Amino acid sequence: MAKDYEQLFSQIEALEPPPALLGKVMLHLEREKKLVIIKRKVALFSAGLIFSVLALIPAFKMVWDGVASSGFTQFLSLLFTDSGVVMAYWQSFGLTLLESLPVLSIIIFLAIIFILLESVRFLSKNIRIIHNLKLI
Repeated sequence: MAKDYEQLFSQIEALEPPPALLGKVMLHLEREKKLVIIKRKVALFSAGLIFSVLALIPAFKMVWDGVASSGFTQFLSLLFTDSGVVMAYWQSFGLTLLESLPVLSIIIFLAIIFILLESVRFLSKNIRIIHNLKLI
């Protein structure tokens, strides 16, 4: 019985894989590696997006409270009520406005907005890449 199998299998030719198979497999592995890297970056920037959205409201409140407590709005209202006096002392008025701005809270607010916009830009670009890689 064993000789029958040996005789049967000795007549079958060994199949060779097509020559382009190795290239296709390597291309697919490289594409999968890129996909994993992009997915990790998307997860990181998604966390950045969530952080920036959650931090936006307290940062805005911090700017609002800083503007209200510094008297910036009262100085700015002088521009509309006593514009003649403001024009006469415009340099002093400009410096007073700059000194009363809550600069640190504005910088924090703008940094959070920058993180939010960059995260959205990165995510939209890379989600499109992930979608295109999955289609191939």
